[in-house]
Amino acid sequence: GRTTSFTITCFDEFGNAVTDDDIPVVVSPTRGTATILSAADDVSIQPGSRVIEFSSTMSDNTASHPAQVLVNIAGVAAPQPVSVVVQPLGLSSVSSTVVSESTWADGSIIAGQAVSITVLTRDEHSNSITAALDDLQAAVMYINREGTLLEVSSNLTVADGEAVIAFQPQSAVMYGVHVVSASGMHVGGSPVSVLVTHGDVSPAHSVVLGSRGGLIGSQLSLQVVLLDKYGNSVTSGSAAVTAAVSPEY
Repeated sequence: GRTTSFTITCFDEFGNAVTDDDIPVVVSPTRGTATILSAADDVSIQPGSRVIEFSSTMSDNTASHPAQVLVNIAGVAAPQPVSVVVQPLGLSSVSSTVVSESTWADGSIIAGQAVSITVLTRDEHSNSITAALDDLQAAVMYINREGTLLEVSSNLTVADGEAVIAFQPQSAVMYGVHVVSASGMHVGGSPVSVLVTHGDVSPAHSVVLGSRGGLIGSQLSLQVVLLDKYGNSVTSGSAAVTAAVSPEY
């Protein structure tokens, strides 16, 4: 998206600079745009010379072919094209976006399961970039049973064209994953909601509630609360619960 320029100076066969602005010069970029300026456009340009201004919104790591400007002077093609290296710009929160997964909302993520969220990192022209760790910030939040907002430990890594936020939720609640740029702006698709459900019943973590004593002849009632290994109530599925009364003494 930025402009770079280079100068074409014409010489005769003896190496003398040609000051004739009427010599036809044609440029053809393999991508992007190129504009020809002469002394008639800018008095700082030497007569007979041409300044070529080139720009491309597609960076080299996104394009399928290199950026080059083909030059033709008085109907004769220059022996070598002008090669231009086009670098991407910095991270854009508007162009970068979270890759959505259907499993985040359907309750198929189980407590203790590792979760990875991918962000496609792009510049303002949608060129793929490798973001710096300082370019993004991620926070994974949830509200516990007491109504307190808590943050879960997460890990942010960057690679070519993407960033990955990884965390391992243990509470069976709805999590909010917030991904923002260094300027504090959310990337596309952020915040993300991730619904986590309980795991399998853990006998070692389940508890029995109720009175443990009473009058002779009275009925006692005990309640078995099924929990997974993280202490989440198991409210669906099936579990075999058996009870036995010890012999009277």
